[in-house]
Amino acid sequence: MPHCLIDDCSKVSYPFVLDDYKFVDEFTNTNHKDTLIVVLYKDVEFVLSKKIKNNNIQIKFDKTTRVSPVNIIKGAIKAYISVCGGKILFSNLNEKYQTKTISNNIKNIEFFTNKDGFENFLTNFKDIAIEIGFGSGRHILHKASLNMTTLYIGLEIHPTSIEQLDRQIKQKDIKNIIILSHDARVFLQFLRSNIIKNIYIHFPVPWDKKPHRRVFSDSFIKEAQRVLKPNGKLELRTDSLNYFEYCMSLFKNYDNIKIEKNKNIAISSKYEDRWRKMQKNIYDIVLTNKTQSDDFCLSLNFDFLGIIEPKKRISSKKLIFDDYFISFGEFYQNKKGNILIAVVFGDFNQPSKRYIIIKNKKARYLQSNPLGTITNNKAHKKINQILGEL
Repeated sequence: MPHCLIDDCSKVSYPFVLDDYKFVDEFTNTNHKDTLIVVLYKDVEFVLSKKIKNNNIQIKFDKTTRVSPVNIIKGAIKAYISVCGGKILFSNLNEKYQTKTISNNIKNIEFFTNKDGFENFLTNFKDIAIEIGFGSGRHILHKASLNMTTLYIGLEIHPTSIEQLDRQIKQKDIKNIIILSHDARVFLQFLRSNIIKNIYIHFPVPWDKKPHRRVFSDSFIKEAQRVLKPNGKLELRTDSLNYFEYCMSLFKNYDNIKIEKNKNIAISSKYEDRWRKMQKNIYDIVLTNKTQSDDFCLSLNFDFLGIIEPKKRISSKKLIFDDYFISFGEFYQNKKGNILIAVVFGDFNQPSKRYIIIKNKKARYLQSNPLGTITNNKAHKKINQILGEL
């Protein structure tokens, strides 16, 4: 990422404006001399980091507040250097950074949280199906090619699989697959009730040594039922007897499941081909949803309530709760007594990382609120409580 090394920055006083950049203030770490500089570029808020390196000063982008394109960051560092009066000892600001073009097939989570945009997109399709962990993409490509009026949402966290499927979508000119790299257990929270026809989970990682990482859980099954249409199906296919037995224990109180062994399906994954050659058993569990769920609207508030005026530093010990955690990090303060606190929180598998800025006894998240999930909101309320009690 863009950065530079200078020998001095003693001429800086805040706030100052240069071109489209407003340098709002500088916050010093209460444990050491490193500082954070809050910057506004038009309506975009982000942070530059200033660190002491061998008696010189390194200015670089702070990754907690990501900004795109990279030229915004380079412009901010150049503007800061031109005002601070220091001699440049090293800089990579003139290097050309490769800007990776994002495929239209690959969406970010904001595409789905923007209800108007996503709902308008859905008008092109009759049904919606989800495949969690599509791997090589054989199954989702096969399904999509046979059902052109169904939108297939492929969830995958491995970049190689994502890029491979994207290439095949383009080569085959398929218009009814979109890709998302996100935790499936979190993603379902953003969908309205009774909207999905099928959820496919074929050969998920069994996570025998880390069962908390498994997709299937009581809460996942309930959330899957909520988003499924009446008669919609949740389909598990696995070669792992341990995983199959674990899922059966979750389904023990359900009478709407069908169990099969070594069933032949129209298309098989490369893993299934391998397992069959090894004469391994393949287990299927299919849950058919029989309920019409209540309407669901995920509208969550991330405002900080009450007077926030920490009188002491917050413990950095990780706070762990049933379905979320909170970990306070570095503590920064400016000359006016305003405070900046680093915090990581929310879902164990998809945590949020933010700065909280406290000014005039009021707090807010720097740059933007966290992603609006139930676990993030639970963590936010606890953070609000902790800050209010200090």
